[in-house]
Amino acid sequence: MAALEASAEFRASHPTASTPDQLASDAPQLQDISERFPGLLVYTISAESYEEVRTFFNASMTKHPLAIIRPRTEAEVSAVIQEVHAQNISFGIRSGGHDLTAAQAQGRDGVIIDLRGMDNISIAEDKKSARIGGGILGIKLSKFLQQHKLLTPHGWCPTVSITGWALGGGYGYTSAFHGLGVDQILGARVVYPQTGFLAGFLGFPSAQAGDVLTEFGKFEKELPINFTGEASHLTLPGVGPVLAWLFAWTSENDDLDDGWAFLEKMKALGTPVLNTVSAELANVFGNHPPPGPACATVIHSTHGRALEKNPQACYPLRTRHRIAAASAGVVDATTQAAEYEEYKKWADDLADDLSKQGHALPYGNRNLSSEKDMDWVATYGEETVARLKEVKKIFDPENFFKTGYPRLDLL
Repeated sequence: MAALEASAEFRASHPTASTPDQLASDAPQLQDISERFPGLLVYTISAESYEEVRTFFNASMTKHPLAIIRPRTEAEVSAVIQEVHAQNISFGIRSGGHDLTAAQAQGRDGVIIDLRGMDNISIAEDKKSARIGGGILGIKLSKFLQQHKLLTPHGWCPTVSITGWALGGGYGYTSAFHGLGVDQILGARVVYPQTGFLAGFLGFPSAQAGDVLTEFGKFEKELPINFTGEASHLTLPGVGPVLAWLFAWTSENDDLDDGWAFLEKMKALGTPVLNTVSAELANVFGNHPPPGPACATVIHSTHGRALEKNPQACYPLRTRHRIAAASAGVVDATTQAAEYEEYKKWADDLADDLSKQGHALPYGNRNLSSEKDMDWVATYGEETVARLKEVKKIFDPENFFKTGYPRLDLL
């Protein structure tokens, strides 16, 4: 039996790119590569679809790059990398675009290499592995695998890419049962710059947040590996602030009786969230309810096989921890500037209170925080950082991929 290839319904569609005339006017330095690769999608500022492909998940990112280049083949990826290297054009790499600080964003002197065109999926004949493109989104991969009764861990948000998510550790659905996203990677192809399940939503009134988190903490240490829960403190339109769980239960067969029983145990809490939770920690979240309908505090918790050490993975953070991501958002940034500033202050105050009360760990997660909040050595460990530096010297001695992480050039 041959490998199983994903059809068009499991892949992204691509809006019309810039015309040759638009390219000549907006970015003449990219004309040569466009002529050599006539199928290469290049979006410049005068293209009708420029804004559609430019925006990131973080809508406050307003930088407008010279061009967004969307390769769809390995040959195009290699050519683009070599071209920007030869012309000394600054660049960022986008896989899904959910980096909350949009660190890859570029101004008018740089380009975005948009990997969302590299979204191929090929399941091996033995159905034990799959080869994917660097821009495949979690929802697309999950749907295709489900067609063949297969699964792999992926992020909680459906439009998060597998690549960027996994390289940040990979916290998500079934990670307690199957391990972190980074543990699923069997190999990758390198590009040189030089030539040559049971699921649902469980919510409780925000006023109960402190009590529920505290009660949940009493049995969190014994959480079954089948359970993975994403806790979010958010405001639901028409409901108000709630503490909610995205509840996921993974079973090796179709027997979900234990999952339904555990759901009843969760419902009996009165509200859900953490591990080793103190009343003080729970109250920090309870005292900072999300102020707007597009605001939320999402808490990623790790247990089960996500904590098993994997010396072959470059992500050694396998001690119990949680990642609390306070997201300050507005529905329309053009008309809600004042609300946005208020919401940002809410997120900053929550982070400050967690730190002041001694709940902040020295680790960081670059997918969800800025460079200034990162301690790469604490997060990766001295041994892993040393190994990564050696790999960096071999494959990227000029630090061409300078926007990647961990930022080894700063260590």
